[in-house]
Amino acid sequence: MKKFFTKIIVFSFVTLSLQLTGQTFFRTVVGNGNPVTLNARQANFGGDVSAQPLGETSVALVSTTGLCAAQIPASVSGKIALIERTGNLTCNASYIAYKAQVAGAVAVVFINENSTFVRNLPSRDSAVSATSSTIFYRSSSVNDSSAFVTIPVVNISKVDGDKLKTELLSGNTVAGSIGFNTPTENRVVWGGNGEGSFNGGPNGWVTSTDAVDPLIRFDWVSSSEMLRPTYTPGINTTSTNGALRSVFMDSKSYRNGYMVLDAVYHQYRTGTPGAPPYPRFGASLESPKIDLSTVTKPVVLTFWSKLRELNSPSAQVQYSLDNGTTWLTAASIQKGVANNANVPMASEYQRVKLPGAQGNSQLKIKFVVDLDFYFWGIDDIQIVEVEDYNLAFANNFASRSTNLIYPSGQMDTINFVTDITNIGGLAQSPTVYAGVFDAAGNLLHLDSLAYPSLNYNDSITDRLFPQQFYQNLPDGQYSVEYLLSGTGTDFDLSDNTYSFPFLVGGDVFQKTADDFLTNAYRPGSTTFTNWGWGNAFYVVNKWHNPNIGRMVADTIFTDLSGVGTMVAGSEIQARLYKVLAPVDTVYQTVSAAERELVAVSDPYMVTKTEPSNVYLGFDMIDNAAGSGKYVMENNTQYIAIIEMSRSNVADTMCYVWSSDGDPNYSGMVAGSSYAKQNPVRLGQVLYIGTESGTTADFGAVGFGYDIIPSVHLVARQTTATNNPLPSSAKFKVFPTIASEYINLEFAFSQPQEGNFEITDMNGKRIASSTFKSQQIGLEKMNVKNLANGSYFVTIITKEGFRTSKFIVQH
Repeated sequence: MKKFFTKIIVFSFVTLSLQLTGQTFFRTVVGNGNPVTLNARQANFGGDVSAQPLGETSVALVSTTGLCAAQIPASVSGKIALIERTGNLTCNASYIAYKAQVAGAVAVVFINENSTFVRNLPSRDSAVSATSSTIFYRSSSVNDSSAFVTIPVVNISKVDGDKLKTELLSGNTVAGSIGFNTPTENRVVWGGNGEGSFNGGPNGWVTSTDAVDPLIRFDWVSSSEMLRPTYTPGINTTSTNGALRSVFMDSKSYRNGYMVLDAVYHQYRTGTPGAPPYPRFGASLESPKIDLSTVTKPVVLTFWSKLRELNSPSAQVQYSLDNGTTWLTAASIQKGVANNANVPMASEYQRVKLPGAQGNSQLKIKFVVDLDFYFWGIDDIQIVEVEDYNLAFANNFASRSTNLIYPSGQMDTINFVTDITNIGGLAQSPTVYAGVFDAAGNLLHLDSLAYPSLNYNDSITDRLFPQQFYQNLPDGQYSVEYLLSGTGTDFDLSDNTYSFPFLVGGDVFQKTADDFLTNAYRPGSTTFTNWGWGNAFYVVNKWHNPNIGRMVADTIFTDLSGVGTMVAGSEIQARLYKVLAPVDTVYQTVSAAERELVAVSDPYMVTKTEPSNVYLGFDMIDNAAGSGKYVMENNTQYIAIIEMSRSNVADTMCYVWSSDGDPNYSGMVAGSSYAKQNPVRLGQVLYIGTESGTTADFGAVGFGYDIIPSVHLVARQTTATNNPLPSSAKFKVFPTIASEYINLEFAFSQPQEGNFEITDMNGKRIASSTFKSQQIGLEKMNVKNLANGSYFVTIITKEGFRTSKFIVQH
């Protein structure tokens, strides 16, 4: 059955690839390897990638040393110039691109500064802050060479760029191609001549204007930077308009203009906003009358949307069949509070059904929005006939494994659930296949579910597959895969598959990748003084290895990358709760009566000197005993949560999250509920309010299912006695600064058997070895392959354990 899951998966447990945030791509090939497609954005200067795609071409790395003053070497001639934007660059990106063009480069790929995301480049960018992930702009035209750049210029993330740099510096060849992913719509019945591309202006589209303030409206914007024309780049580079400084449309025709409601602009027009709630700004954008009287098949509205929201947003697509007398709601576009993210939002290609619009001669389209902050940008609007055969997974809803990473021996049951819809014009009888694969592509599990015939616009949700998957998987990489097939040849196969990778190994329960994305939240009420955020983890077996000892809650890790927005002295504490069955599966809350506090950390006071992108570890202590480690229980769910209280109503919450491609656990939670698992597996948890973590209800929905906190639980293997080694026992590690080996000398009062474990500072197990029936001994462990840095080594016996720190320095 492997033929049903033909796929290419690129997956790293250090950094997971992000979903495409635009339609520009940079596809790379290292040596004779397989092609890897990277996210990219084209600059708003240079050749148009959609009109000038570039085939596979050699990539040359350009040194940034003295780059602003020096000429780019001729070695880039005929190649793609790969150039890093660093803090030592003081000149304009368009100036550098022009010099590369003069040297013969056929394209330029800039590497982002300090960012996992792909940011765009305007024609007048300035130097990059070496300590910030924000690009600052200036109004000066010094070095602005954008008018002379004719080759394609794109930007990729620092994470992806650093990988390419490493390959090139290692002497490996890298080739790349640049292209533009545009959905193929071959049945356009309106908009094919640019009626909805806003080329040079609104072109017959009408925006509403507020009776009191006529400036509250959709505005036509001529640049790829989503700012009103009245902004002066460089005047306000902080909070005044900083939220929009790196935000761009990614539509195919973005260079000729698009429409946007910019609520940030309106918030700051008359002064600096205070604490929420903020004033709200609403407007609509209405089309001219559209005649579809000759169209006989169902139609959909397609457009590019870039929407960012804050509190209780409302963004809808409406349509009228009577020239605007009455309006029907076609779709709600809002993405939820999770999109209050302090990062560039993705442009999204939207397809919205318009039931009954075919054959109508008085159709109108209207975009309606109500925001208190941020923006909605719209471009490239078309109406197309639906395809004959087009099935799709719906609602971004499918059950995945309960974690991204499981400790050794802790693999949990996987249930299979997904939503499907028929967006093709003809009826089909779908079948969905669900499988689990190992890293070599071997099929470990296969189940299928046949659905009844679906007509156009029909959907079926919440169908639980007949079989569950459970195996005590060995350490390794795995994936949950879904494939949707029908009776006809599907028009668009991109929405017919899901792939959810996961890993087994080590001693960390982890739901997210380590992307270190940070939001700073200010609660919606000044009375809310307490909050907590974290994840739920299910312990299957309290032993990693029954022959050695039990598993204990050792450390909870999170990151403080956004600590700059918090007040010095803010107090944070990590807590671990045991979930008591049953849990409220209707409202998905965990009340105080449904949980027990089992482990706590000492309070941590924010110093505002914490480094970014470095996990902070909270040492967990058994709450009942007041010392030692809490021993985990079999078949029990735990909540690892970070709790904080604020002393000032203006204090913000630093919330660290991950974008691992698809961190949506809603299907997993629902699937465990449908399967009547006890307890129901939970994903994330959140509380905000006046109550403390002792009494507050924990909401299992959190900030929205598509955004997951980066809160990890380290569950170490320890001894059956859960005690440190007695003082009479000897354990010495030398040298404490090592490059090849460390010596482990030990002596006990009687013969012991046990093991040694080396872990990094994040608690991840790196290496281990065992010894048998020894009273006095000297062992060696090889550290040649460890990176420079600090590590822990722990000796574990049935009598107890002891940990020592050492440093690797090559």
